[in-house]
Amino acid sequence: MLKVTSIVGTMRKASLIAALPLLLNACADDITGPVNAYVAKGPITGSECRLFRADNNTQLAAAGETVDGFVDFGNVAFSGVGYVECTGGSYEDEATAGTVDASGLTLRSAKRFAGGTTFIVTPLTEIAVRKAEAASGGIEANAENFNNSVADNFGLSALDITSVQPTDLSTTPAQNNPEGWYGTVLAGISQLDMTSTGEDISGVIDILDDSPDLSSGDFKDALDGLSGNDNINDDSDVTDSVQGGLGSNPDGSPGQENTGSTDSTPEINSIFPSAGSAAGGFEFVIIGTGYEAGESLAVMVGENAATVVTVDSSTQVRVTAPLGIAGSTVDVVLTNGDGQAVTFADALTYVAAEAVSTVASISPSTGSETGGTDLTITGTNFVAGDLLGVVVDGNFASNVTWVSSTQITATTPPGTAGDVDVVVVNGDGQIAIAEGAFTYVTGDAPTITSISPAAGTVAGGTQLTIIGANFVEGDQLNVTVGGEAATGVTMDSATQITVTTPSGTADSLVDVVVTNGDGQVITAAGAFTYVALDSVVTVAGVSPSAGPEAGGTQLTISGANFVAGDSLNVMVDGQTATGVTVDSATQITATTPSGTAGAAVDVIVTNGDGQVVLVADAFTYTDGSGPLIDSVSPATGSEAGGTQLTITGANYAIGGSLSVTVDGQAATGVTVDSSTQITAITPSGTAGSAVDVVVVNGDGQDVTATGAFTYQGACQHCELDANGCPF
Repeated sequence: MLKVTSIVGTMRKASLIAALPLLLNACADDITGPVNAYVAKGPITGSECRLFRADNNTQLAAAGETVDGFVDFGNVAFSGVGYVECTGGSYEDEATAGTVDASGLTLRSAKRFAGGTTFIVTPLTEIAVRKAEAASGGIEANAENFNNSVADNFGLSALDITSVQPTDLSTTPAQNNPEGWYGTVLAGISQLDMTSTGEDISGVIDILDDSPDLSSGDFKDALDGLSGNDNINDDSDVTDSVQGGLGSNPDGSPGQENTGSTDSTPEINSIFPSAGSAAGGFEFVIIGTGYEAGESLAVMVGENAATVVTVDSSTQVRVTAPLGIAGSTVDVVLTNGDGQAVTFADALTYVAAEAVSTVASISPSTGSETGGTDLTITGTNFVAGDLLGVVVDGNFASNVTWVSSTQITATTPPGTAGDVDVVVVNGDGQIAIAEGAFTYVTGDAPTITSISPAAGTVAGGTQLTIIGANFVEGDQLNVTVGGEAATGVTMDSATQITVTTPSGTADSLVDVVVTNGDGQVITAAGAFTYVALDSVVTVAGVSPSAGPEAGGTQLTISGANFVAGDSLNVMVDGQTATGVTVDSATQITATTPSGTAGAAVDVIVTNGDGQVVLVADAFTYTDGSGPLIDSVSPATGSEAGGTQLTITGANYAIGGSLSVTVDGQAATGVTVDSSTQITAITPSGTAGSAVDVVVVNGDGQDVTATGAFTYQGACQHCELDANGCPF
């Protein structure tokens, strides 16, 4: 059963946290601001740097070579996670003052930014990027977490390694501050004995990247262990600074201790969601920097104290909102345990209970793990706006469209097989989570390429053939037409399903929906039209009923309710006829395609409105030996009829239903004397011009003797011969 919660209830942490980075990134407009970088191991000169966005590795900007570590990218329009990549250059070793060639060195740094920032790029940020890159979700999803964990591992807890510029210990002694601690760690790395380790700085980074946790108390020992001896250069001018930062001086006296606390001023970058019920009780997340875990951290929402759920990290706090006043927009104030506070003005809007967004249903509830399923989300109080979005299993859906206050449509992203949550972010900042509302299944999504016929009677009973791909058997296999269940649903193959339509409403254009056996759903919108009973197409006859296999026979199809239109078509034995024309509501003419002589074949008429009629065994292709006329004798006769004609020629069908017409009227007494002779009696006619004599073989092939007979008026005051003609 679908379990739906809005933001007035307790939300699942996993869904909220998984959606958060994507929503903060995707819902924010790009903001233009200056971006620069400082590249240090000490300061690296001559390094070439480029700026990328992390979601698709597209280059945002390139800069010239660094000078004393600095490089400027200019103004960049972006909002999200980006990273800087710098390659090559050289730097001065802090201990020896010698120049180190860094031509083989590549360093990166990644973080979220909008409106400009400064990237600090060091061996530690490179290690963080490597670990983020290797984790599920890549750099975009993991950069901030690994920036924090790498800082912790190197004894720099609560220090932002991508923002704090390390002290250059080749020129300035380390102080007991974040910049000094950072510089000390970098100097410690550079003191590795190259002779003992056989590694350049790139190799040292590789070793450190593979090393276990390097907490502040263990850092010196870890460095020592890399080469099996003490790698700190006791003779260098920087020794005291390095050893002091590691917790002991060369003489064994206590050094400066890295306490892991910077007492930094907290900042708030964003709050999500930014709206919720005046009843309170909904959870929101504060994103920023400088948050300190502990019971003393406090959050005020307007005039009321909020409940701090947990401090997830130094950059993220989860809070439960207190009661509020509907329609009010209030400040959020976060105060660290050391008393430092930050205010985010107009951060949260309270909405009345009747305006809270809810999700009632997700349809379809199943789709392929490859993504691409079109969802219809129904609920209440949906609002359009820049924040509008849908997240499925932590990934952003595409084509999100606000249809109405009760409906949103979206297309699923790829996912992993199983039940997943769907998160709706309203345009006003509210969110609603439908827990386990969608199921990803293995296998490709079904598709529909055609439905035939495209129209049928309101009484139902029309057999539909649905052509597509990836149809599968299963208990869930069903088809609806206009929302009503079709009958006789049969999966003929993975590419074809046949069904019988239910009854419907005249002149309505309706959807055909296939639910696959595995639960996946595909909709052919407006694919079928119901027509009134008095508009149903019928076919009364197809004439002639035979013609040569070379094609070219003009067919006359008689019936009712024929209409012109894009769908108009005639098929003979599965091949398309040419010259298809609606002469009237009761007649269509068409020219046969080529075929194969033999048994009778079907003729299928597709009306201009999409209705289809199949006339079984309506036409026979012959081998081409049609009848011939050499002569018609006599060439004249009375208009009263009764003249006996002798028609000579070839290929007359003996024993078949051969017929003869004179001026379009059927002759009587037709006898096939042989395959080369026919006798017949003329019908009455009109005296005057010569008329045609037509012989139609039983196989439908015909021949015309043009102007072969002339009707004459009755003779007065004369004698007549045996044929009624004067002499």
